[in-house]
Amino acid sequence: MIEEKKCKQLIETADVFKALGDINRLAIISILASETDKTCVGDLAKKLEITQPATSQHLRTLKSVKFIESKKEGNFTFYRFNLEAVIKCKRNVDELFNQALNKCKNTNKASPNKGSVENE
Repeated sequence: MIEEKKCKQLIETADVFKALGDINRLAIISILASETDKTCVGDLAKKLEITQPATSQHLRTLKSVKFIESKKEGNFTFYRFNLEAVIKCKRNVDELFNQALNKCKNTNKASPNKGSVENE
């Protein structure tokens, strides 16, 4: 049985993975990560070459898992990362994949004919 805290962590991580499970949402993350200026829905829609309503829906999905946040300035809403959520997600994913990597390394040590996993 998975402890309650770990279960909650896995559910939160799965929700973020679901939100990131779309090419346009991954592209939004990429655009936000590379932009130096403020980014609004119109800018994102142009870069994604999709409609503003479609872009808004993708942004709502990312906001629903708190991965991004918005700030209204005049008639425009600008989007940015929620630093706390990004750090939490990275920590959860790192922990999960480090456990998997360690398991692979231990399995390969026990069975040398299975191949090797290189250190990163």
